[in-house]
Amino acid sequence: MSDVTGKHSPVEKFFRMCLFVFGGIVLLQLSLQMLAEIWPWLVGIAVLVGLVAGLLWWLWIRRQW
Repeated sequence: MSDVTGKHSPVEKFFRMCLFVFGGIVLLQLSLQMLAEIWPWLVGIAVLVGLVAGLLWWLWIRRQW
């Protein structure tokens, strides 16, 4: 069984790490763009869920009296 990790030169390791960093930056940029597009929907859904939860809690507290 050959050891693959020990046979790469430092330049090759550096180049591969630069590609990983570049790929991470590209993926982060794409995810932030997608989040910016759906941000109003997420806030609207969160507000709606909060209102419904608050209403249910208020009704539950009111019924206990």
